[in-house]
Amino acid sequence: MLSNYKIDNHEIRFSHIFIPVVVGIACGMAILYFLGLEAKWVTICLAGMAVPFLSLLDPNPRRFILLLLVFVIPMNAAITFFRYPLLVSGPQGIVISLSDVALFTLLFLWILDISRNKTKIAFHPELSLPYLGFICMCLLSMFSSANIQLSLFEIFSMIKLFLLYLYIVNNIHTKEELRAIVIFLLLGLFLESIIGIIQYFRGSPIGLYVFGEYDELMEFSLDDRMTYRIGGTMGHTNCYAKYLGLLLPLCLSVFIAVSKFKYKLIGGVIFILGTVVLIFTLARAAWVGLIASIMVTLFLLYRNEKSRQKVIRNTIVFGCIFIVVIFIQSGSIISRITSDDHGSGLARIQLAQIAFNMIRTHPFFGVGINNFTVVMRQYDDTIAQISAYFPHPVHNVYLCYASEIGIPGLLFFLWFFIRAYWDGYQNAKSKDILLASIHIGFIAGIVSVAIQGLTGYGFKHGYDLMAIVWLQIGCMNAFRKMQDTLPNKKPNEPTAVALIKKTYEE
Repeated sequence: MLSNYKIDNHEIRFSHIFIPVVVGIACGMAILYFLGLEAKWVTICLAGMAVPFLSLLDPNPRRFILLLLVFVIPMNAAITFFRYPLLVSGPQGIVISLSDVALFTLLFLWILDISRNKTKIAFHPELSLPYLGFICMCLLSMFSSANIQLSLFEIFSMIKLFLLYLYIVNNIHTKEELRAIVIFLLLGLFLESIIGIIQYFRGSPIGLYVFGEYDELMEFSLDDRMTYRIGGTMGHTNCYAKYLGLLLPLCLSVFIAVSKFKYKLIGGVIFILGTVVLIFTLARAAWVGLIASIMVTLFLLYRNEKSRQKVIRNTIVFGCIFIVVIFIQSGSIISRITSDDHGSGLARIQLAQIAFNMIRTHPFFGVGINNFTVVMRQYDDTIAQISAYFPHPVHNVYLCYASEIGIPGLLFFLWFFIRAYWDGYQNAKSKDILLASIHIGFIAGIVSVAIQGLTGYGFKHGYDLMAIVWLQIGCMNAFRKMQDTLPNKKPNEPTAVALIKKTYEE
């Protein structure tokens, strides 16, 4: 049995030596492995390794790492192991991103805290059960999978999302923490909007490939001219549009409901900037989703007694600004709506026909999660045989889940989101207007993505997009019963993160 010993009357525990040695050896081996990768990944790997050590600079390392996670989620910097390059969409391998490094570090610190304080994990079954049911249906669908490896890739991403949700719902309990998360979400949105504008006026990628920028020109024919479709660091244009649509309602809600000028300025400027960038994406479904989310935001703000008068007064200001923005960009909008869609509408109908064929054949367990494109030719009875030249999943996330994991799996998925909407709706009634406006923005943003899911991959489009959605759902669930009795805890140490948050305190 290993024992402790003393040096100069100071007791030295075995763990004081063992843990640093193990960590040092592990870091050294990791660095040697990283140096063997492509040059562009070396920086990401070393930056990821630095996260735990940089967190030691903050007296509250968990807070530092959480805010770092929130900020880097849109930066789709990741390494993919066991890559399956023939897959057109869905996870092409085991993906480890910068945000995953931060998440795994948070989980490690949380486990240490649980073991030290003997605390319990709150699973919140009202949301955990439907999501675990959804994951179980994905596991059962593997019995029908033509390629089990592809199924495991997506299930791995789903488990990561569940762990993120569990951490948020168990560790975010104060307005200060929620406000800090929102600030860093908006900082990320502002940065992504700037990147999108630079891409638009440059007409090509700007070299941020290591952070997820698509390294090929995504051109689109618009009124006899070719235009470059921007994608930020989210990779695909449509995924970028969903990201913008997810967070823009949050800016609008804060702009309308909160009285303080600095909140209005931040919300208003980022909303205008993001709306212009969203128009540049030429994603029609995202435009519809934004309009729907604006209506949801205004309706819920009007339902809240504390913000009703502000809605009536500030909506006029917002309406004027929004109309001016739309008028300036009306040429692009009209051209996109009236120009030839190059058969995309017909392709969606034909892909839906294939999905219905799958559902009729496998109504309970589907054809296997992440296996739509693998087996779609077997179910393609379209006249054009679309699977031969357009091997993409059905552009409807609900049909996609129903065909891949069966109708029961889709019902679990819908149950999960309906319950999440209910939590956000309850929080929207809060007497704290900032708290209410944040949750209203969360709800409206998720509604936007849900609507876009009717003509696209929706929540399934990318892990980074889903991570933000699950982050918001975790916050809504954590605050479900505390909207009127939330403490406003202040930091004890004047750290850099604390100073940023202090700037935006109410």
